[in-house]
Amino acid sequence: MVLLNSLRVSSELWRHVMKPLAKKFSVYAVDLMGHGNSDKPNKNYEISDYAESVVEFMDALGISKGMVMGNSIGAAIALEMSASFPQRVVNQVLVGCPAWEKSAPTPLPVRRQPWSGNN
Repeated sequence: MVLLNSLRVSSELWRHVMKPLAKKFSVYAVDLMGHGNSDKPNKNYEISDYAESVVEFMDALGISKGMVMGNSIGAAIALEMSASFPQRVVNQVLVGCPAWEKSAPTPLPVRRQPWSGNN
């Protein structure tokens, strides 16, 4: 399981959940480019850049496919990985995933659908 943090934080975000998750999974928390202890190239980062870098991380460790859990922008990266590299993502867990429309310059709020046991 690869854990992807939100912006402006490090993989330390996951410190409280890594041990319980490690009881069932091999767990890797990644510092995204430009955040935490990762390199900080001077460039504009695109979601696709982050997704490619996570796949490169997986390649470096010999992980052919796995589960990806992302928080905030990490969730958007997990979605991009599923879209661009579907053979690499078995499952995904999305926490606080932002939503955009192509014409919208900023994230749009996501509304939670109320569900009942009869749906």
